[in-house]
Amino acid sequence: MSSKEDLFAMTGEKNILAPEHLGVMNGRLTVNTPHSDVFLTKGLFAPPYASSDFVLSVSLDGKTIQTMDYVWNVFEIQRKGRFGDIEIETDLFLPCRRRAMVLSVSMRNKTAAAKSFSLGIALSGTLDYLRFWGFSKPKSVESCVVAHKGEPDGLSFLHRADERLLQGRKIVFENASGSIAVGADRLAFSWDKGRHVWSAEVFLKGRQRLEWNLAVAIGDHREASLLCDEILSDVPKAGRLARVQHARQVDAIFDRLPALEAEDSRLVKFYRRSLSHLILNRWDVPEFKLNPYYSTGSINGGCVCEYLWDFGESAEILSLWDPEALEAHIVQFLSVDLTRHFAFTPITGEGYGPWYPVNQEKILSMIFFYLLHTGNVDFLEKRAGGRSVWEWVLMSATHGDDLNRPVRIMDYGAGNNHLELRKEHRYDHYLPDLNGRRHGNYMLAYRISVMAGKRAEFLRKRALAIKKMLKEKFWSARDKWFHYLDKEMKPHLRYTVQMYYLLGAGVLDQEEEQGLLSHLNPEEFLSEHGLHSMAKHDPAYDEADIDNGGPGSCTCFSPQIIERLYQCGQGRLAGELLARILWWGERLPYWGDSQVAARMDYRRDTPLICDIDGVTGAQSIIFGLFGVRMNEKRSVAIHPQAPSFSPTVALRGLKLGGMEMDIVANGKTFTVHAGRKKMNSPDGKPLNISLFS
Repeated sequence: MSSKEDLFAMTGEKNILAPEHLGVMNGRLTVNTPHSDVFLTKGLFAPPYASSDFVLSVSLDGKTIQTMDYVWNVFEIQRKGRFGDIEIETDLFLPCRRRAMVLSVSMRNKTAAAKSFSLGIALSGTLDYLRFWGFSKPKSVESCVVAHKGEPDGLSFLHRADERLLQGRKIVFENASGSIAVGADRLAFSWDKGRHVWSAEVFLKGRQRLEWNLAVAIGDHREASLLCDEILSDVPKAGRLARVQHARQVDAIFDRLPALEAEDSRLVKFYRRSLSHLILNRWDVPEFKLNPYYSTGSINGGCVCEYLWDFGESAEILSLWDPEALEAHIVQFLSVDLTRHFAFTPITGEGYGPWYPVNQEKILSMIFFYLLHTGNVDFLEKRAGGRSVWEWVLMSATHGDDLNRPVRIMDYGAGNNHLELRKEHRYDHYLPDLNGRRHGNYMLAYRISVMAGKRAEFLRKRALAIKKMLKEKFWSARDKWFHYLDKEMKPHLRYTVQMYYLLGAGVLDQEEEQGLLSHLNPEEFLSEHGLHSMAKHDPAYDEADIDNGGPGSCTCFSPQIIERLYQCGQGRLAGELLARILWWGERLPYWGDSQVAARMDYRRDTPLICDIDGVTGAQSIIFGLFGVRMNEKRSVAIHPQAPSFSPTVALRGLKLGGMEMDIVANGKTFTVHAGRKKMNSPDGKPLNISLFS
């Protein structure tokens, strides 16, 4: 393959994902591709169709074939194995924009002696048409039958014109929900109804290579069978189109987003792996409420709904990558009640789940960066859920406040909806990180009002009042940390990583900032391979609770905190934390909801194996490491802080406000090429560039 097609590929010796968590995706279908078996395929998830227990297993003389090595890519996996003297190579790929998969098989007899064996393909699975796709991957329960069309062997010929091509080579499983069509070329099979096994006898001459293909399609009764026939009529063409489409997707990423160059190749791999989530989590499904639709999760059907927390974490980079889609997603989020729900479902667009206390921060962030990077202030007049976007901005910023009274600390109740801790220790009621983030909400709304020519000074004043209140009510100078208060207003300490979201936000004074930073050390929050979500000494630390309870943290936390460290001038500390998580780009083909900090591992007890907020890794490099910061006056500040492990870095093709820039940093100096201008900062101080000059 060309380097473009291979950009996100990963070889088997690098991958640490368990076989049940490895999958491929093409925007219409995702399937589990266990790397332990050269043939095995599990699960067909093609919203709204799902066969969660689908299994396609191939055996030779009753034996499954262990994988010796493999290469994974976004839309395909190539596996190799041996059966005695027979060399086996398989290529499972998903055709472009199709609810279908192809398993191309090559069997080569390595000896001069003829070989013969029985080949069996076991097929099973239920099938449902499901309108609801939530956090967990959907479960199908409706059984299928092999479609009979009057043929004595039980094979299905839905289209008589194809009988000659497919005689003895296609089976259609169907029920009221739809169909799963399985077809083969070159080999003629017999169907064992009792065992649900397709059988064939294979004879290989000395040194002979036999190549054959299986196609599996899922959909309505007509679509699945026609699609299976179409693919089998020209499998090489289907493969070429799949690779061309993937190359176009890669081109699209680097047409809209900058490319990274770095002295340390690990940093480039990390950046690119992060960007791959823009392909892996993008769906183009006619039945979806939005097209394109960027799901929270994707692989193996997990978390196809849209969580505001995850999607909102990526607002900065999404506004550069696909502002039109970001606008549509914002409108859809505003159309559900964000005081009651944290997500919406992909097909109906209805609200899903309870309220998360970070909802208002995330929606304001999405609106702010969309406006900042597009300049489309007319968007504020758009209607969603019965109100204008501007009205939603004000409502979100002031949520829970009584504007007729001075600012007060907010009680977030006892719902455990922020950290979702699993044991007896809680983090409820008057929470310092969430109360501090209200400052950011007011400031985002204020800056939006400035962009819109509706300067609302009261928003800025209330933000300043929150800053003062945060220190008065929550700060512990002795502990260099913030208390939280229970319902009786008694103080308690909970060393949650969420406090670091306040860095660089303007809500902390020097004492508070330095106090928090003093805890960001290997004895408390840091380990060799990442960031802990709870300090190791906190009594709430729970070895089983990776995302917010201690042993690791949600994937987005480290990049977001790295970006904030850069923004508040802590470049050295930011680079050290970044160095700890570079292994993500080398050992994981995609990033799920949480990564472990003490070792190279990930959260395994979750269906969210590929998370859209994985793109925050690249976001932290653009807006953190390179210090790209646009303001309301349509100028941009550039302040790269190259990490010690890679002192030479370059960001090429950054597009902002209609201008394209290259940023090259070497030690303490850097150069910016913007349009026809070349600007140098010999002392490493920020450069400010007008996007109108």
